[in-house]
Amino acid sequence: MSDIRGFVHTHLLAAVLLSATLAAVLARSGRVDATFFTKSGIVSQIVAQANMIRQKVVACSTLYPSGNNGTGNHISYPGGNDVAVSTLTCPGSGQNLWTGVDGQTLPKAPNGFSDWKYINDTTSVRIYLRATSLPASQSAMQKAFGYFNQTLPEASLLGNDFVLTISL
Repeated sequence: MSDIRGFVHTHLLAAVLLSATLAAVLARSGRVDATFFTKSGIVSQIVAQANMIRQKVVACSTLYPSGNNGTGNHISYPGGNDVAVSTLTCPGSGQNLWTGVDGQTLPKAPNGFSDWKYINDTTSVRIYLRATSLPASQSAMQKAFGYFNQTLPEASLLGNDFVLTISL
């Protein structure tokens, strides 16, 4: 049975890393072909970065299910309440998610937005991005929300924040 689990984990890790690598390339490019997202470059960056962050956080919990963040909240996920995504540590490995060990680093937030933040509390695990340049940033957030709302009901807009709840 452990051979099968190892096989499944290997393929899951490969899929996550491939998806996250694609997201990183798209996020760094600052421009995505219109046939891929048919959204503006900033919207594409938001979507790609949110997907990459979500995949890294979920992979941490999936690959290290016995990890314990010490908070009592969703213990196999990184702990933290309103902390920078760049500081997240996987409780199962003890490694920062963005040190580039797997070839990935966290891209800079799109222009007009603060850095990505992370919350793991009693209600959920979620990430958010705050618009700092209004109203252009809010328009991009609304388009990103529209994209995620078609595929994930966990996306929401709260004031100047684009929030994505990570499915547990």
